[in-house]
Amino acid sequence: VVLITGASRGIGKATAVAFAGENARVIINYRENDAAAKITMSEMKAGDHLLVKCDLTKPVELTRMVDLVIEKYGKIDVLVN
Repeated sequence: VVLITGASRGIGKATAVAFAGENARVIINYRENDAAAKITMSEMKAGDHLLVKCDLTKPVELTRMVDLVIEKYGKIDVLVN
C-alpha cells in the first residue's frame, strides 16, 4: 500500500505508475487537477488503486485522507512525498 502525494503529474505520477507496475496498491493524492489525476490512474496497471483529493497544508484534510486509506487498506506501507 503506497501513498504518493502530488501523484497527478511529474515525478509523483511516474512513481505511481512504477509502483502500480509492481502490483502495489497505489493511493494517488492530488490537490487540484481532477483531470490530471484521472489520467495518472488510467496510465497505471489495473489494480486496487484510489484517488484522494487533499490539500496537505490543511491538517483536517490530511487526517481525513490517512483515515480513509487506513479504513480501506488497514495500513500504509510506503509514503512518498
